[in-house]
Amino acid sequence: MGFFKNLFGTSEPKTEADQKNDTEKMFNIFHDDGVRAKNMGELKFAEQCFTKALEIRDDAPTRSYLVEVLILLQQYDEAVPQLQHLLDAAPDNLEVALLLASTYGRTKNYEEEQALTDKSKSSTPMSLAPSILRAKLHMGWDKTFRPSLSSRRLFNRKNTILPLSYFARRF
Repeated sequence: MGFFKNLFGTSEPKTEADQKNDTEKMFNIFHDDGVRAKNMGELKFAEQCFTKALEIRDDAPTRSYLVEVLILLQQYDEAVPQLQHLLDAAPDNLEVALLLASTYGRTKNYEEEQALTDKSKSSTPMSLAPSILRAKLHMGWDKTFRPSLSSRRLFNRKNTILPLSYFARRF
């Protein structure tokens, strides 16, 4: 009997609980497909899946997967708002703050990077990661990297690192 109702379209309308259950299923499908696609290296498809899953429901782990995919695709401008959203949700998360600061460096927004690293350093004074990122910014590693004369001496003509004994004989 139920077969004929489904076949001829005389089934009863879905209730609100059924619709909520369907949206939850769709979210899980998009999230799981995105994770599988990311693991297989299909980054564009993973980005689409995570974006559709976030349209259904805002979820921090899904957003972090989307950020990871965007960074792997080198779409730093699209990753910044997603990281900012994650940082707004958890302002004490040091890893998200440093990832956002590093992404600001990739987008050549050095003032924001500096402000965020200073804020992270003041909020967690015992951690070395903000200091290291701040030093990279100060040394210009996120900008155009041009090795100085002293760092050129570390490499021989084959671009391999020379042992310290080489320098002991020279100087």
